[in-house]
Amino acid sequence: MTTASKQRPTGVAILAGLYLVYGAFKAVGALAGIPVLFLMGPRGLLIYPVHGMVILLMVAFGLGEAALFVSVGVGLIKLQNWARVVSIASLGLVLVMGTRALAHSVAHAIADALVPQFIGVGTCVVLLRYLFAPHVKQAFGATKF
Repeated sequence: MTTASKQRPTGVAILAGLYLVYGAFKAVGALAGIPVLFLMGPRGLLIYPVHGMVILLMVAFGLGEAALFVSVGVGLIKLQNWARVVSIASLGLVLVMGTRALAHSVAHAIADALVPQFIGVGTCVVLLRYLFAPHVKQAFGATKF
């Protein structure tokens, strides 16, 4: 079955769109650090060179992260199985960290954090179940994972 004859599930298209939008926002956020360098000016950069290096590293890391999100979004649109696997891995990490944060909030009775953490963990569980659904795996051509 070729990529052209594959039928893209609606949920995959929505998830790909979310990856693309999030990647665009990450890129804009990363580029927002560049004007800070101009505000510091050459004299400020000479006085505080470490600040300038940190800002440049933050911009570079943010742009790299944005490129990753955009490439995964494009991969999902093209029904590339590597993009599905990367999505599963990233959602798994978010699920582990969210579960840990939820347990911390319950253990320390931080009530105002419970609802957002339940929503985040629940969303990760739903998305992971969706990405492992047989029709989604079939659309990506996945046989095992």
